[in-house]
Amino acid sequence: FVVGSCGTCPANGEPINMATGNEHHQDTDLILHGPGLPMAFQRHYNSQQESDSPLGYGWTSTFSEKITVDSGVIKLRQADGNEVHFIDDGSGAYISQADKKRVIEPITGGYRLREADGRVFTFDNTGVLTLIEDRNGNSQTLTYDNGRLAAVEDNFGRQFTFTYDGNGKLDTLTSPAGQFDYDVTDGNLSRVTKPDTAFREYQYNDINDLHNLTGITNENSILFTTFNYDDQDRAVSAEHAGGMFGIDVAYGSSGINTATDSLGQVTSFTTQVGHGIARVTDTTGTGCGTCATSLKSSYTLDDRLRVAEETDPEGNRTAYTYDDRGNILTVTEAVATPEERLTAYTWHPDFDLLTSITRGSRVTTLTRDSSNGNLLELREEGPSLSRTVSFTYNSSGQLTSVDGPRTDVNDVTTFTYYDNIAANGLNRGQLHQIVNALGHTITYSNYNGFGRPTTVFDANSVATTT
Repeated sequence: FVVGSCGTCPANGEPINMATGNEHHQDTDLILHGPGLPMAFQRHYNSQQESDSPLGYGWTSTFSEKITVDSGVIKLRQADGNEVHFIDDGSGAYISQADKKRVIEPITGGYRLREADGRVFTFDNTGVLTLIEDRNGNSQTLTYDNGRLAAVEDNFGRQFTFTYDGNGKLDTLTSPAGQFDYDVTDGNLSRVTKPDTAFREYQYNDINDLHNLTGITNENSILFTTFNYDDQDRAVSAEHAGGMFGIDVAYGSSGINTATDSLGQVTSFTTQVGHGIARVTDTTGTGCGTCATSLKSSYTLDDRLRVAEETDPEGNRTAYTYDDRGNILTVTEAVATPEERLTAYTWHPDFDLLTSITRGSRVTTLTRDSSNGNLLELREEGPSLSRTVSFTYNSSGQLTSVDGPRTDVNDVTTFTYYDNIAANGLNRGQLHQIVNALGHTITYSNYNGFGRPTTVFDANSVATTT
């Protein structure tokens, strides 16, 4: 739950979990655009994450997922720092308590985590992540040196390599886009320097916990975010430079916590804990400065802490039902009114992907490949409406053609890609050409280390270089 959100209002401050007091901050150091699985490096800070890591206390990152086993429960520490518990379902598989969609299977030499989106994470028998695969067979292979992550390489030859200082803390990340440098001081991540020498700094000045993040100075040397905590390690305030988007949090003894924004407007949050998960079940107040006053939203949760019914500030009720995997089956709006309307959904049996949406007499059908879930056909039907769009893909799951919705003329658009061979360098696997139904061709070339084309030829063969 993000503090200060209501309706279309922007979120105030940094994300503070109103049920637990955890302060969460995320920074993205690097994203390589292109084929296959995302090659990215993101860092997550959680103030209530007490364990140390190569980035210092409280920090986790992409590729840091780890499995531990405790009293028959498999615990997954995610890249975002959250811990999810998996319980034996009686068949030898372990099911996530949080959503029932994710499954961990013991395998020879380790464990296999199957995500709802079709990704598969393989861990060795010590719980260390060694391989990530997607629905189309794309992969990232992780290698280690003395127990530390040394490299990540995908099936398109893109690679991250990591080095460490004498204390086992991350020192450098080298990528096709350049080298990132990390400084960890007294167990805390203090600075991250980008390939262009711009850097971001982090401060830890809480007297109760020297590992609590209290400030972030951006690449322009501006202290743009500050945080404060109470003696129970809960975040009690967060604000941006100049007092902008500030939030102050007070924790009540009865599970009702309040947030006051920089305009002095107050929102109360009623919290509930179940299955080790803390959720907000009721909000009363403005939410943020641009919302109307005297707002109250309430939520009825089912036995798996999913929202079964929501009542908005005007008293309008929305009800939800779910399948065994936690996917939404129906959404009923304006419950018990003449305007009541139902939307129904169906899902792929193996992946968290929609196969149909029905709203009254309008039906959208999504036909998918049975093996990988790729969308093959999108059909919309309803009163005075009938249209179909078809899609094809290559063996890596990259879109190769779109046909439709017109049937009276040719309206096929095709996409081609550079061959997945080392000789193509940074162009490897990237989009090469788009040809529309009129035969007009756009060509992309000279990709840089970030996976962006630096030369584009339009349909008239005029080049644009960036």
